[in-house]
Amino acid sequence: MFSKWKSKKNQPIEILSPVTGEAVSLEKVPDEAFAGGHMGKGIAIEPTEGKLIAPFDGTVAHVIKSNHAVIIEDSNGLQFLFHIGINTVGLKGVGFTSHIATGDQVKAGQTLIEFDIEAIKQLDIQ
Repeated sequence: MFSKWKSKKNQPIEILSPVTGEAVSLEKVPDEAFAGGHMGKGIAIEPTEGKLIAPFDGTVAHVIKSNHAVIIEDSNGLQFLFHIGINTVGLKGVGFTSHIATGDQVKAGQTLIEFDIEAIKQLDIQ
């Protein structure tokens, strides 16, 4: 009856898996910034397909210039960082194709970034 006046804060949101692969505890990531929780709570996923999708409807808050990371914001203002690989900023965008730009509205399941898993592995960047 009065649901329209309820705060949306602390409401659960449904999140799709942003990549196809196997979930790994963030503590096992070989980068202290992530493993130590300095970048926030989360999980890691060992990808089997080189495609990052939007896990929920939202707005692209920021795309890193080298296309290896993106921040998506949901309708409540909660921001999620999606970072592809470790030390991949050193690739300077090689092997990454972004299909979005800062400010874009995205829908759950929409392709955000495609990445070349084999090229990343060949360069010995995790």
